[in-house]
Amino acid sequence: MSHPSIKGPYLTTAEAAAALKISPATLKRWAQSGLIPSERTEGGHRRFRAEDLRGVAEPLATSDDPVRRGADFVAGSTDSLSLQGWLIQARRELGSWWAVAQPLRGVVAELYRRREGGAVGGVQLEAALDRLRCALVHFGDSIPASLDAPRLLVAAVPGDPYLVAPALIQLAAQESGWRAEWAGHPAAPELAEELRRRPARALVVCGSVAMDAGVVDLHARGLARLAAELALPTAILGLGLGRWQETARPLRRFAAVAELRSWLEELQGGAAAPGAAAPRPTSAPRST
Repeated sequence: MSHPSIKGPYLTTAEAAAALKISPATLKRWAQSGLIPSERTEGGHRRFRAEDLRGVAEPLATSDDPVRRGADFVAGSTDSLSLQGWLIQARRELGSWWAVAQPLRGVVAELYRRREGGAVGGVQLEAALDRLRCALVHFGDSIPASLDAPRLLVAAVPGDPYLVAPALIQLAAQESGWRAEWAGHPAAPELAEELRRRPARALVVCGSVAMDAGVVDLHARGLARLAAELALPTAILGLGLGRWQETARPLRRFAAVAELRSWLEELQGGAAAPGAAAPRPTSAPRST
């Protein structure tokens, strides 16, 4: 779908709000909470990338958009079993859990937008995302991991209440041939102790839009010191937290699941594990 009002590589706050048909105040709240990535000019003015706005505008454009249908289903579901059926259908259609990650991110982002607009309450959002996390964990537990597979520890930023992303990353990595294990959401010093107890080939830490970007950045500094001290390939995935500047290796910062997948494949030797299909451009998982 084309959006004639979204022109040029960057838009001002007023232009972006007009293109999305929302108020500048609402757009500012979305940007501050990380729902829409933004950048600052040297003068401190906020700018929005056209491609990021298109990703937001498309789900808002029609009431029958698959992202909205998916959000309706997740918000309205009352048990993990129904979500398991919905997710396994998406996995069959898209070919891999990595491929499910992109449309599922859109569904979660739509739920956040509804919370910001008052259509979904905070308790309802937490309950829906927790059911979604439990469904993903169920599938992860069902995938056997070889003892010879490289260990990947997956953690969350301390204090992050929403753990859908790490559950999905753990599941997708497990499918791709990693022995992916959950490490909780400890601070960097506790992570160091955990890594000494469970030596790993790599570490991935996830942060959701529920977290303040400054808090995530502070944790990233601790991770950078940890990664350097242990000479451990480490990545921090900030979904909806904007585009971050690259940091010195071994710490890597990613704003998209596809970037993380490529990085993990590089660590495996540049080849995907057997049975892990490449992601295809698709719509969001469909509700049934």
